[in-house]
Amino acid sequence: MSWRLLARKDVGDAIRQYHLHAAVALTVLLFAGTAYVTARTFRGEPAAPGAIAGALATLGTFLVPLLAVGFSQGVVVGMRERGDLKLLLGLPFSRRDVVLGSVAGRTAVVWASVLAGVLIGTLVGLARGAGLAFDLLLIVTGMLAVLGAVFVAIAVGISSSVSTETRAGALAIGAFFLFVFQLWTQIPRLLLWVVNGFAAPATVPTWVHVLINCNPVLAAWNLLATVLPGGAAFVAEMPATPPFYRALPFAVAVLAAWIAGPIALGYRRFDRTDL
Repeated sequence: MSWRLLARKDVGDAIRQYHLHAAVALTVLLFAGTAYVTARTFRGEPAAPGAIAGALATLGTFLVPLLAVGFSQGVVVGMRERGDLKLLLGLPFSRRDVVLGSVAGRTAVVWASVLAGVLIGTLVGLARGAGLAFDLLLIVTGMLAVLGAVFVAIAVGISSSVSTETRAGALAIGAFFLFVFQLWTQIPRLLLWVVNGFAAPATVPTWVHVLINCNPVLAAWNLLATVLPGGAAFVAEMPATPPFYRALPFAVAVLAAWIAGPIALGYRRFDRTDL
């Protein structure tokens, strides 16, 4: 239960330091602006239902991981550099409480931003007369919430593993670019090129596709496409019988692994560190 106390403290710190205000304001501004532009076609006609949901999903795929990384990468290592961590661990809190409390607190900040952004964006779309698909907006909100939790876990895991905020920031931003800008996709392709004798193969083996779809951002979109097969124009069409690496169970497993894995590895490193 102690980690819940630290989570509340972390949210309180985010409010006192205006981190929550900044995250909500930025998300609301960008989501509302996107909804305003998307609500009408170039001819001035109301946009089709699902257009705003697709626009928010596309923007959120970039913005939500950025917020999660930006507001989470220094949460543990910052306390360590300031000396607050020794004082905190002198109270009846464990290092596990610190890690879990940080994850829960920062996830709450990101989720509050996502909910506020989608809500205001929806109201702007309604005011502009756009056709809104509320079921799509709800599912998109859930997808962005999961994506936010993934990148909070990655950032807090990094923050728990290093000794300076500079390293934490560099690694967290590196992870953001790796996944959001699809640099991850080039890793298995480069590995295949090396394994194939520094030449492009005639066919791409299955393991390459598996590794490519281990990108949490791509897994989130696979999840969305599986939940809404053919139900929204902004989602890539999913085959009637998708390969296992694009199916729902694999996407859920990938997202769960990217939440649990960084937290576990970060805590293990943190627990063995001499502060």
